[in-house]
Amino acid sequence: MRGLPTIAGIAVVCAAMSCASGYHDYQTLHVTELPFEDVWSICVEEVVQSGFELDPTQLDRRQGKLVTKWNASPGPFGKGERTRLQLEVDKIDPKTFNVRFFIEQQKNKNLRHAFHPREEDWSSSGQYALAETTLAHQLQSSVAQRKGIQLPSVKGVQYEEPLRGVKRN
Repeated sequence: MRGLPTIAGIAVVCAAMSCASGYHDYQTLHVTELPFEDVWSICVEEVVQSGFELDPTQLDRRQGKLVTKWNASPGPFGKGERTRLQLEVDKIDPKTFNVRFFIEQQKNKNLRHAFHPREEDWSSSGQYALAETTLAHQLQSSVAQRKGIQLPSVKGVQYEEPLRGVKRN
């Protein structure tokens, strides 16, 4: 029992270091039977519909990669946060692709710059799991619709994000 808190502490430190080191846990969607143009347009449409703004300087259709601009929500008392999405479409063969993405999240805990934070005021706070889950479902639905398949409704399913204490339907 005495070693358990030490192991838990090591796990927390490793998780924090993975975020700071650039390691991200990608969400992956395997897409078959669609050409690249369809997969790419679905991804771009869903990213924009999810409220992210495309960054033209980090949009490479030929490479199948995009990074959005930061969505910032300033707030008092260290509640400011921002999110950004990174997505890649990896070609397996002409009609098979892996769509990989993650949504990174940063917090501003500098009380002096709550509403006008500087770049150095932001620090990583991991990934935004709820938004990733939502986007994954939206992508799956759009891919299925493009193929002519109807997915079952997810009404009544409750998403939970334990670190933020948020439950949503």
